[in-house]
Amino acid sequence: MQPEDQIYSRGDRSPAFILVMSLITCGIYLFFWYYQVYAELQDVHGVSPTGNGYFVDLLLVIITCGLWGVYVDYAISEKLNIIQERHGMAPNDTTTAAILLDLAAFFVGLTNLVTSMIQQDQLNKIRIAMAGTNTSSTGESSPAHQNSAPQGTTSAPDFPRPQTDYGPAGKSGSSGPDNNPYN
Repeated sequence: MQPEDQIYSRGDRSPAFILVMSLITCGIYLFFWYYQVYAELQDVHGVSPTGNGYFVDLLLVIITCGLWGVYVDYAISEKLNIIQERHGMAPNDTTTAAILLDLAAFFVGLTNLVTSMIQQDQLNKIRIAMAGTNTSSTGESSPAHQNSAPQGTTSAPDFPRPQTDYGPAGKSGSSGPDNNPYN
């Protein structure tokens, strides 16, 4: 698996799910969501959106009463634009929307959730686009659902995808961290 493909191995997260979980947990779910996004962007770029670690940025958000969070969302949007351009997608520049929605959250509240939902939608679209343009080791384009491994053998597919075969009695039929779509 190439490092740039690791962003897509974490699976889809519905933007609506982010909204619902954030409301149910009074915003605590966003800490987990940002941690996941940092990990995905770290996989692709080798650095976090801001160049700092997740916990450093979290501390800066707390110290600045949320102002650093505006920059964090801006930086995430910038990284998503870069990924889209790198993979031949038309960039959907949401940097201005991220800044405006995050600043509005200081006065209106909850608009920063919309920023997270937009960014997650972009991540999902990138993953879907990559599934359709994945290339095999021979350089030929192959659909994401094909696996060139012969019947009866196991090998990592060209594109990581969630496992749906849980084997007998609901136990996982696969082993290892690469087969877990939620790592």
